[in-house]
Amino acid sequence: MTPSWYDLLDVDPTATPEEIRAAWKNAVEGLDPTDRRFKSLNRAAEVLLDPERRAAHDADLAAQESEADLVDEVEEEPAPAEPVVLTKRSADPEAEEAPERSAPANRWRLTAILGLVAAVLLAAAAVSAWRGGDSDRPDQDDIAEAVGAAEAAVAPVLSYDYQDMDASKTAALPYLTKAYGEEFERNLDGYLRDAAAQTKTVVDAEFVASGVVRTGHDLVDVLVFVNRPTTKNGEDTIVYKDYVTLRMTREDDAWLLDCLVVALPDGSNGDCDRD
Repeated sequence: MTPSWYDLLDVDPTATPEEIRAAWKNAVEGLDPTDRRFKSLNRAAEVLLDPERRAAHDADLAAQESEADLVDEVEEEPAPAEPVVLTKRSADPEAEEAPERSAPANRWRLTAILGLVAAVLLAAAAVSAWRGGDSDRPDQDDIAEAVGAAEAAVAPVLSYDYQDMDASKTAALPYLTKAYGEEFERNLDGYLRDAAAQTKTVVDAEFVASGVVRTGHDLVDVLVFVNRPTTKNGEDTIVYKDYVTLRMTREDDAWLLDCLVVALPDGSNGDCDRD
């Protein structure tokens, strides 16, 4: 079987979300943001902290295990005696076909290995293309500042109180670039204000953990895990556990939020319009 997301984070398949977050944070701590393992570790945490995607991953693992058990059973059985058939050998030994009986056992292993290699190469190529070269990437001090700014921004940007949306907006705007601040205001005034009033929604977001996804010229994408205690219509508070990607960019000598991407209900992510 190919390594699972559980193997990558070194946690048991029965691990709780808290254990997965702790393992992810420990795994990415100290890694260079350009390290290939960053994307893989972040991807593992994204899958395992999403109930639907984790269930699908568990189902895939169960199917692989069943297939492996079946292959082992077939390989353990003695091969039946076969008649000797004389055939003309090819002049090129490499052109001869492998025995048909071994093909099913080897095919799934080869497919899994090629799939894993392709995924690693694609991830590395994507990060390299996005960064545009080592000369453009921020240094470690810049990255640390960007991560700190993202951690400080996530709670005020995601929090709001239907009773005083102006105060919520005022609290968020200092963390945003000029362009994203204008977009934020349009969304809040054009939609969120009325929607929050109708459901009497109060959200008090809390930062949990973070890690760098990738870096570029004056850009740092930070994956942030956040708890969002939410109350609607005065009912009991529900704590949503989400992950978001904050694109931080340098503007006026400060790292500000230029785009926020929230995980979508189907488990996928949106994308930033501005590059």
